[in-house]
Amino acid sequence: MHRYFHEDGSQTADPGDKVWGGHECCYSIVTSVVGEGKIREHYVRINRCWPHMLVSRKKDWGWEMSNILYCYSSVPDGHRVGGTGHLLLCV
Repeated sequence: MHRYFHEDGSQTADPGDKVWGGHECCYSIVTSVVGEGKIREHYVRINRCWPHMLVSRKKDWGWEMSNILYCYSSVPDGHRVGGTGHLLLCV
């Protein structure tokens, strides 16, 4: 399954994805700051009702967002028009 997180905060799936269901979905990046500019929390929220998604880097410099229920992992798509990057192999 592929999910696409767009710059405008929307999230979509591939056309014809039977799991997606065609519903509206959005995400936001949340940063809580406490005194002296220190970050207390930094996470991604999907549809305001999902558990917080923590963002981390993978060994191949891709991205992973996960929580207790879900895990999203970026895929190299530099070969596609409008792709987000190339594959960086770890040796």
